[in-house]
Order: sequence, then structure tokens, then C-alpha cells
Amino acid sequence: MVVIKIKTQKMNHQKLIKIFEVAYQSKKPVFIEGAVGIGKSYSVKEFVKNQAIKECRKFVEWNAFKDKHLLKENAVRS
Repeated sequence: MVVIKIKTQKMNHQKLIKIFEVAYQSKKPVFIEGAVGIGKSYSVKEFVKNQAIKECRKFVEWNAFKDKHLLKENAVRS
């Protein structure tokens, strides 16, 4: 597991994206810890959106998706 503790200004969005890319390719989970409002969720969301584009897949925001049963029916198995 990759553990990221964001306590200083040394970690930024671009560095997090690079860490996500490496973790995704190596199939390692990532744990991000940091103060409220510093962009943890934003960085993850942006990475996933970009990854969906690279893989020619549709990005679906779970909280905004109305037909959740369709996700299970159309899930890609890896």
C-alpha cells in the first residue's frame, strides 16, 4: 500500500497524479491523509477522469448517477 500524508506544501496536485499513475499501474492501493480542503478528493477525481479518457471508458460520478443498477450490469471485469 502507498501511504501519503500531506502535511506540508511540498505535495501538490501534479505529484499526487504521478503517484496515482504508478500505483494504478502496479495495482497498489493508495491511502491519502491530510487536512480538510487541501484537494485530496479533487486529485483522485481528476486522475480517474483522465484515466477513463485514456482507456476509452466513460467516467461516471457515483453520487450523480441515477441508474446504479446499470453499472453492475455493464461492469468491466478485469
